[in-house]
Parts: sequence; C-alpha cells; structure tokens
Amino acid sequence: MELVNSKPNGSEFYCHVHRKELERSEPDVKFAGFVLKSAIIEECASVEAVILYAKWCMKYNIAKFHVVQQTGLKLFKGAELDEFMVEWTKLVQNAASEAVKVSTQIHVVNIFSLDSESKW
Repeated sequence: MELVNSKPNGSEFYCHVHRKELERSEPDVKFAGFVLKSAIIEECASVEAVILYAKWCMKYNIAKFHVVQQTGLKLFKGAELDEFMVEWTKLVQNAASEAVKVSTQIHVVNIFSLDSESKW
C-alpha cells in the first residue's frame, strides 16, 4: 500500500499496473492507457513507460501517437534521451516491418483467391 500511496508513484508501478490490466481476460484498455498517461503527466515516466504508452496508442488511439514522441523528446535529457530515441526507432521499425508482413500476406491471399476464381 505504501507504493500506491506515494506521490508521485514510481514508473515501475505504472508499468506494472498497465501490464496487469492488459493481461486480464477482459481488460479495460482505456484504463491501461490512462495509467501510463498519468505517469507522463506526473513527470515520473521512464523511457519504458513512454514506449509502452506509444505501443498502446498505436493499437488503441493512433491519433495520439505523434504526441507521445514529442512528449518523450521534451521529457528526457542526456542519456535518457538517447535511450528514448533508440527505443523509439526500434518501435517504429518494428511497426513498419509488421505492416509489410501483413500487407504481403494480404496480397498473397488476394492472389490465391483471384487464381481460384479464374479456374471456375
């Protein structure tokens, strides 16, 4: 209870609550995003928390995604900023790679469906 009542709470607490909420059988995704947004607002977010929030935004609120990057650039200094930039780059590259895979799979399915239609 001491961890919950301390203000501001540590970044680890916010990340833990976020992950636990998303692991539930019926997660409250708005609450999961709110938890990390709260960490950022209270200026106690780690690079991990900001990246988790960016991942959440990519899935549930894409309109806020670019704001997360701007926030990270303002929030971190020195080595933390370097870490943030590395993790942000990995996140974006991974998202692009996944998009290419999905696009390729859809294209292959479309080709096979067109091919099977032409045989009939």
